[in-house]
This record gives sequence, structure tokens and C-alpha cells, in this order.
Amino acid sequence: MLKLFPQSLLALFYFAVFASAQTPIPSSRIPVPDINGRAITLVKPAFPESAVTVGADGSTLFVKVVVNGNGDVISATCAVSCHPLLKDAAEYAALTSKFRPLMRDGVAIEYEGTLLYNYVIKRVDWFAFGSALESVRWFDNISFGPVAQILSADFEEEKKLLLSGDKPDTTFDARQQIITDTRTAIRAKLEKEPLWLFDVALALRRVTFWTNVRLVDREQMQLSLSELKPYIASAPENTSPQMLEALDKLTKFKIPDDISDRDLKRAIMEITRNMHQW
Repeated sequence: MLKLFPQSLLALFYFAVFASAQTPIPSSRIPVPDINGRAITLVKPAFPESAVTVGADGSTLFVKVVVNGNGDVISATCAVSCHPLLKDAAEYAALTSKFRPLMRDGVAIEYEGTLLYNYVIKRVDWFAFGSALESVRWFDNISFGPVAQILSADFEEEKKLLLSGDKPDTTFDARQQIITDTRTAIRAKLEKEPLWLFDVALALRRVTFWTNVRLVDREQMQLSLSELKPYIASAPENTSPQMLEALDKLTKFKIPDDISDRDLKRAIMEITRNMHQW
């Protein structure tokens, strides 16, 4: 199991698929990969009920927060893709949350991270969920809480199963079993387009995972790229042409021997950057 290195914020759940412009990080501020796990009080947004009538159901919101030495949030900014009816509630919830101070050399310092909020009534973003579920398989310093948030009340048992993985005494093997059991239970309930989105997200994350680690296992990445091919033929009829084109590019991508890891990661991220929006 790997640890997520600091440059990859919690938004890594979505593996460069949800990539958005980031402002330069001041040298005195530390990025924290799983800021949800540092919460003392994580306030839930009071989203307006009217949001469901305008197609906001199933929305995932990323709120970039800056936490001061006392653990108070001094800045909260929802990403550009934040739904306008949900933005204010998400930012207010983040601002009123409380986190554990981060110490360096005995001094409490500012740090930042990305909080994940989901507005879910009935519609589940299965692409986002599959990606998030596969992420916690690879990284053992990511909590299950944000993953469970993506599910609706129709999947209460699966949510409880995931949240059980955040107990302090949960072992590596137990985490892996929870992920496997959740995947099996979800797949048994899905069919057609939702199932395809879930499965292709799992497979895609096994590729984009390598953009979040220092050293790329090129043989494993190439294998994961080839494993995407069956999803092109099995894609639902309403799958966007852009999604199919991106999948096709990935399956045909041959890793050059002379490419650096940095350029390889950039090439993969460029292809996958907007796939979730399609």
C-alpha cells in the first residue's frame, strides 16, 4: 500500500479527472492530502432542497480550505465547477468546521487541503464513486468517509460498511476486504450505464493512479492501459464521443522508452483531464 505524497490533494480521488487550476502554494503553507481525516468538527452543508429540481442531484463539490495554527478555517473556495446553488452552503460549512492544528518543529502552522462534499438525494455519480473506491485501495492514508458520502440513502448498508474502515484499529487486510465487499455489493445492484460507469472508473483509476506517485511502474501502467479496451466496445449508446475518443487514445498509448516519468504523467493527465464531465 502506498502513501499519498503531499502535492496530491484530496481531489486525487478523481485522479486528475477533476483537475482544475491551482494557485501557487506559499512556502510556509503545508498541503494535506486527506484533510477530512484531520477534522474535529466537520460541518455538513445545509444545501437548499430546490437544488434537486435544477439537476444538481449527484453533484460533487471540492472546497479548497486554508487552516490556521488554531485549526480554524480562514479561507474556503469552491472549485470553478461548483454548482451555483450549492456553492454558498458548501463554503459556509467549510468555514465553520474545525480541524486539528498541524505542528512543525513545535510550531503550529497554516495548512491547506480540499474538502469533498456531495449533494446526493437519489442520483449517484458512479464514475466518481468508482474512482474514489479504487483510490482508497491504493492509498492507506485516505479515509473512507468522503467515499461513503457519494452514495445515496439507497445504499445505506454499503455506506456503513465503508465507514467501518475508518476505525483506528482497522488493519490493511481488513481495509482491502471492505473495498472488495463494497465493490461486489455495488455491482450486484447496478446494471447497464451505471454499471459501465462504475467499472470503467475502477479501471481508469488503475491507470491514473500512477500520476499520483513518485515513481511509475511502466509495465503495470501499460498493462492497465490495455485493460481499458473492452470498455470501448461495451460502452452504452449514449456515451459521449469525447469519452470514447479518450479511452481509445489511452488503449493505443505506448509508453516511449525515453520519456521521463514527469512527462509521462503529464501525457496521461492531458488525455484524462475532463473525462468525468463527458
